[in-house]
This record gives sequence, structure tokens and C-alpha cells, in this order.
Amino acid sequence: MPVSTQDLSKLFGAALTAVSTNKQALNQLDGYNGNHGDNMAKNLQLVVQALQSQKTKPPATALSQAAKVLQTRGIGGSGRDYAVGLSQAAREVKGRNTLEGPDVVSLLQTIMAAIPDQGSTARAGTKTAGNVLESLLGAAGSAGAPSASDGKLDAGDLLTAGMAYLQAKQSGADDMSAILQAAMRALGGQGNPLQLGSARAASGGLIAQSILQTLMGGR
Repeated sequence: MPVSTQDLSKLFGAALTAVSTNKQALNQLDGYNGNHGDNMAKNLQLVVQALQSQKTKPPATALSQAAKVLQTRGIGGSGRDYAVGLSQAAREVKGRNTLEGPDVVSLLQTIMAAIPDQGSTARAGTKTAGNVLESLLGAAGSAGAPSASDGKLDAGDLLTAGMAYLQAKQSGADDMSAILQAAMRALGGQGNPLQLGSARAASGGLIAQSILQTLMGGR
């Protein structure tokens, strides 16, 4: 089933709901300013509004617009970092009118890899050591799912994700649902993101988990 820009706005809308519901818990995890939950709820609201305003445009155009909005109106360092991630994601899907489920997983990886787990760089093209994707994959690894030290799924990660895929297929899931279930396991989506430790990892986990669960629910 193709994923349109309008679908992307719904997926990020689910992320907005998840973060808004847990924003007080995210604030408590924020040892710096105590407002990460509030900031991310506002930033995701800006993303959803930007995507909705571009719902008839290709995904790359909409994601690029969301990045621009966050760059100029985003709250805190997280807003600027997510702007970098969205901009990188837009470049990945340039020229595509619609996406597929695995493309959404790839976009999530790109975005989360651009978010420092602690602090903020907000520099386009900067490869940050200790990013949110690494925290998600590391948490998945500690629970018996894939892990990666470089923020990308390697052969070992894909093997474990492949096992999750086969298990899902054996339980009767169709190909797309099986792929998404494997992706959720690879990104640590089966646990509680609020237990990841840092506020940034927790909010990133909530975003990835809610988007993948919504994507699976629509299949």
C-alpha cells in the first residue's frame, strides 16, 4: 500500500499524540531544562501542520518544508536537530511521488541518526557519535533484538530482524506487516521508550514506535 504525503502527516500525527500524552514523563527525564516533552510536542505539531499544508505535494517536498519550518520556528536544540534529520530524509526520497512501508522505516533511521542522544549539534551533515538511533538499537539489543554501534543496521542486525520477519510470517502476517514487525523489533519498538534513559532517546522511541504501529495498523 503506497504511503502518500497525507499518510505521512497522519503517521507524524500519531507521533504527536504519543509524545503529547507522555510529555510530563519526558520533562522529568530532561535533566537540563525540564521541558523536552513540551518542546517536542510543539515541534511535532509544527511538523504535522507543515506536512498537511503540503499534502498534495511529493513526500520530499513536504519533508523539506517541515524541515524549514522547524529550522525557523522549532523549539530548542531538538527542533533544530529534527530539522536536520527531516532535510536528510527529504533528500533520500527526492523524485518519489509515494513511498512504501520500508521507505518509512528508512526515513525513521535517517531522522533518528541525526539526533544527538545528549546535547545538540544542529549542523547539517554532521555524523554525531551517540545518537538516538544508536540508543534505540542498543536497547533492542539488550532485549535480544538487533543492535548496532554505528547507528545503522548491519548484517547481524538484519539476521535478527530476518528472524522476526520469519516468525511474523509463520504467524500469518502478510509480507508488509511482517517487514514492519521486524523493523519494530530492530528499532526497539516492543518495549517502553520511557525506559531508555535520556529524554531525547525516549521521545525518539515514542516517535518511532507510534509511527510503525500506526503504519502496521493501516495494513
